[in-house]
Amino acid sequence: WNSETNEWQMCHGDSVKYRLPVDGSHFKEGSPEDIPPIGSWQIVDGDGPAPVTKGSEPHQSKRVLFFEVFEVSWFNYPPEFEAEDGDWCALECIDVNHWRDLRGPYGESILSWLWILRSHDHEHETLQNLYAILIEEILRSEPQLAGVRPSLEPYFGQTVLHQACAASDVELVKLLVNEPGIQKQPFFKDGLLEARLSGSFIQNTHAVPEALKECHFDA
Repeated sequence: WNSETNEWQMCHGDSVKYRLPVDGSHFKEGSPEDIPPIGSWQIVDGDGPAPVTKGSEPHQSKRVLFFEVFEVSWFNYPPEFEAEDGDWCALECIDVNHWRDLRGPYGESILSWLWILRSHDHEHETLQNLYAILIEEILRSEPQLAGVRPSLEPYFGQTVLHQACAASDVELVKLLVNEPGIQKQPFFKDGLLEARLSGSFIQNTHAVPEALKECHFDA
């Protein structure tokens, strides 16, 4: 979002490839995501046709629209993965045809990556909202991902429900426990509602600092 020109932009590096102006008369009504666009995407320096998505159709919500853009972009411009310092093997990622099948170095799904990005970009409200929407729409589209948990230390057993509770994300917690598609999954009770986080991460998080141990034990 470019607040100076009041438009959405698709960029590659510092180069603007496409632009989508919005109706400035609606600025007082909400955030840029809620403002209707003017026309459709316009080519600035793009090599191909402008994106066909310009806004929510009657059967779409903006939340679903963001998810659809994410999914189409993933398949049209698939990300490249590299192993770093031999810490984890990226070979299993090379033949992955769908983002739902992707697993990270600890066995986590793409939901964990989006969660980390959301925490990292805590100063950018628009990005945070985008990550939150993608997480929720991914869970609705692929509810089985709610049961994917890291299988290696230090995050062994951590679920997206653990993360949502730790962050006091009430809306995500409601979605995880009330979404019919997730409730129908075989892991719903034992692998989500009653799943245990036993990795060293939680132990280290709640460890008593060395300088306070003596006070702790005296108490």
